[in-house]
Amino acid sequence: MLAPAAARFRETFPAIELRIDGVTRAEGMRRLADADCDLHCGGIDEDEPLPEFLRRERFLDMTAGVVAWRGHPLLGGPVAPEDLARYPWIDFDWPAPASRDENRPSLAAILAQLRDTAHARIVTVLRLDGAGLFAMAGGPWLAWLPVELLGRLSGGLVRPLPVDIGRYRYRTGFVARRAAEDLAPFRALEQAVRETALGRDGSPAG
Repeated sequence: MLAPAAARFRETFPAIELRIDGVTRAEGMRRLADADCDLHCGGIDEDEPLPEFLRRERFLDMTAGVVAWRGHPLLGGPVAPEDLARYPWIDFDWPAPASRDENRPSLAAILAQLRDTAHARIVTVLRLDGAGLFAMAGGPWLAWLPVELLGRLSGGLVRPLPVDIGRYRYRTGFVARRAAEDLAPFRALEQAVRETALGRDGSPAG
């Protein structure tokens, strides 16, 4: 979602450098607090208290779910817990932040559930950032990702599995440093992110 927002920002403000890093929500919150960045987008927002110098805005409904590369054997029919336990996983959100809500799923919680229900231990877990999508290419990997974002990937390369394990609805958006919002270019960036995420810039909402 950020790529078209960044392109739109570049068209309007070509002289301003824009840097985008892929980090977990916990790391994004730390960088905001340390003034190492001005905006963090996405992640599961647990409505944790924020310091006065930060502002949250939630505007996007998401569903996290178990996904696999197009052509994965588990995409062909019903999936049982023991089926999920037979394949290796990629963790896109490590280190997992501590959650105040014991009912909020995480990949660690999903794998623990599989160990309990399938009586199996998942041996292989790769811990990667966004490059993990390339690692998934054509392979046996499973992952836990927002399923709405899969439509943003060309060709339907990654698809959700027909399984209830790990399905979690949440609302997300961004957290911004209030001081940055005094700047017109930054407000324009926020608007570009908001409209791109909602599919109001001409791109599919996913």
